[in-house]
Amino acid sequence: MMRIVNTTAVFKQETDPFWIIPKMKQLGYQYLDLALDYYCTPGHPFTTNGCLAWAQALRECAERNGMQFVQCHGVSSPKNLYESKEDVAWNAIKVAEILGAKWIVMHPTDFPGKQIPEYDGYFSEMNAMYLKPFAEEAGTKGVGVAIENMPWANGNRAKPLADMVDLIDLPNMGVCWDTGHAHINRISPEELRVLGHRLVTLHIQDNHGEPYDEHLIPFHGTYDWHSFMRILKEIHYKGDLILETHHESQDAANAGNFEEVDRLIQEMYNVSEKLIRLYA
Repeated sequence: MMRIVNTTAVFKQETDPFWIIPKMKQLGYQYLDLALDYYCTPGHPFTTNGCLAWAQALRECAERNGMQFVQCHGVSSPKNLYESKEDVAWNAIKVAEILGAKWIVMHPTDFPGKQIPEYDGYFSEMNAMYLKPFAEEAGTKGVGVAIENMPWANGNRAKPLADMVDLIDLPNMGVCWDTGHAHINRISPEELRVLGHRLVTLHIQDNHGEPYDEHLIPFHGTYDWHSFMRILKEIHYKGDLILETHHESQDAANAGNFEEVDRLIQEMYNVSEKLIRLYA
């Protein structure tokens, strides 16, 4: 059964995750994606030796509220974590293990000026080299690593990502497909067929195409959700539906309209149920 998962990023960056957990329960959710990229500020427990205690406290808070973290958004870049075992990106593995999160989503390393098909092989090989040690370490903790398609890198197409996963050749390595990133470049949902079994998780969001990564609620933009869900079913996608539709709720929070924040987050859930009905 596909679960509806929302990111803690639906609230502003400075929002305490220990407040977010019961709030999301109140709004109808059971499953969360922890936006670790929000907690990279100097002195935050995530970036310090207090990381393990912080993660354990988060897990206990989630359990008290009948909630579960199923995914984390990683930080930094594959190149940085390859070059330094001290990079904060490695803390994501510790946090995911304690939370019981199945996947860490990572952005690939971009190569400016090389976003053309002739560099697809280079993109795949370099990212495979950078990511394999990280994925190996994550695998020892029961955690998977999913590389995300990004609209400005060679990884905006499925084949370079699929090739990278095949080069790494580990059972806990896969792809996270971001619908909004694909739509910026007008990449059809048909692209998912290239990924096949390598597609392990999603970032669900909408936009109006290039140039803006708007992170809208599905059907608030122009993405073809009917085709997307049909193809997910045809390739036998077994993962969850992970929302990354946080810009509208953050805008409402910045305007001080907190009733609208709640309404939008509940709409995200209702729309997700509609998408899952298209999959059924």
